Amino acid sequence: MKDFAGRTAFVTGGANGVGIGIVRNLLNEGCKVAIADIRQDAIDRALATLDNREVMGVQLDVASREGFKDAADRVEAEFGPVSLLFNNAGINLFQTIEDSSYDDWDWVLGVDFNGVVNGVMTFAPRMKERALSGEVKGGHIVNTASMASFIAGGAPGIYNTAKFAVRGLSYSLRHSMYKYGIGVSVVHPGLVKSYIYASDDVRPDALKGAMKPVDADAVKR
Repeated sequence: MKDFAGRTAFVTGGANGVGIGIVRNLLNEGCKVAIADIRQDAIDRALATLDNREVMGVQLDVASREGFKDAADRVEAEFGPVSLLFNNAGINLFQTIEDSSYDDWDWVLGVDFNGVVNGVMTFAPRMKERALSGEVKGGHIVNTASMASFIAGGAPGIYNTAKFAVRGLSYSLRHSMYKYGIGVSVVHPGLVKSYIYASDDVRPDALKGAMKPVDADAVKR
């Protein structure tokens, strides 16, 4: 996809890490961008660095279907139809499957997989309808998976499960949306310094022991 100027983009987990990088590049391409993030303080910091360009922030828990719809309606009322969706929000729990609880599964899958599902189910039907009517030509959905969607390890068991599922969802969605001129991509980052390593902060009754970013100097050695 090459025609970005004038489009409206919705970026979850957009206030830091990979997300804020996506936001900056979209703004540079002439997009109007909505930063969706669970942390209002992070949204405020991000907005303060973006020179008051065509960008807005919406606080969103991606695990909430109703929250996603409300955020989508608010953004589209302000900026117009969303034709670029980046499902980028994520958390991690550095824990083996057998040592995990059902609450752990509900939390991690709720964000890392259902958060993507909620984004797709909120925006894909709207994008399809507008493509069929000719209101908006084309569009693109980008889902952030992980190298963990190819490489499994013992400790991040639920995270591995979620990211494998995101990859499968994305491959299937790409086939079904193609005929409407809407592309679907899935990206697989390695270790990135972002708030995912502080996932415990946004979990009630937070569990400790979230994964830490690799030290670059240690890798060089």
